[in-house]
Amino acid sequence: MDLAKARKVVLEIAAKLKAQGDPTRAREQERYMKHVVRCHGLRMKDVDEFFKTESLLCRGQEETEDSGALALLLLQSEYQEEKELGIRLWKLGDEELRASVFEKGLVTGWAICDSACSRILREGCKKDSGWRERVSRWGTGATNLWTVRASCVAFICTLNDEVCRTAALVAADYAISNSPFKQERFVQLGIGWLVREIGVVDAGQANHFIRQHLGLFSAEGLRYATEKLSPTERDIWRGDWKQLNGAPKGDGKRRKTE
Repeated sequence: MDLAKARKVVLEIAAKLKAQGDPTRAREQERYMKHVVRCHGLRMKDVDEFFKTESLLCRGQEETEDSGALALLLLQSEYQEEKELGIRLWKLGDEELRASVFEKGLVTGWAICDSACSRILREGCKKDSGWRERVSRWGTGATNLWTVRASCVAFICTLNDEVCRTAALVAADYAISNSPFKQERFVQLGIGWLVREIGVVDAGQANHFIRQHLGLFSAEGLRYATEKLSPTERDIWRGDWKQLNGAPKGDGKRRKTE
């Protein structure tokens, strides 16, 4: 499918989504998204149904080739529902397409980033060692902060598997140590979220990671990372972090063992 035809299809998709949308719900959704993305006012189940009923329109005639071209255009839309359709098409692509969309910095915004992680990246991280290694290294050399966030969020819900947990710790290390975006809020929250969930499975691993990287966390990132640790552990890490950053430590007890 050439670019002109792909754009025409995207416009047709957009018109149909708008016709099915709910302006009142759209305003609520945009407010929830902090107005960083526009919405037609469809629910995710409506988007799923649209993808099924408009399958030929969404996928094009030559499914493999057309899905990739349309996915890239839909992902660049200003509307959340069109981005979500792009994710569903993106999932149909081969591994190179699925990875390259992130690696080329085409994913922007936390909602679409996290949706893509759960719908596309997570399954590969569970099953494929090459995929795990590739994703875990996105923290180094990424062209935007969402690729770095994805390198961590992609491993959420895989952490009962020790192999996945090891790869997740590598991803978190790259993201917080080497990434040029390591102090960006959504990167810090992605790292903190991942470390928090690692701590649910193995508190020792989470504590070890925090000990090694304490000075690299933001206050908010550390709050996320320690949220599910014991109250004593939370107080210790937050007190130590304050001391590292020149704030009064308070009365928290120091950790006796390293």
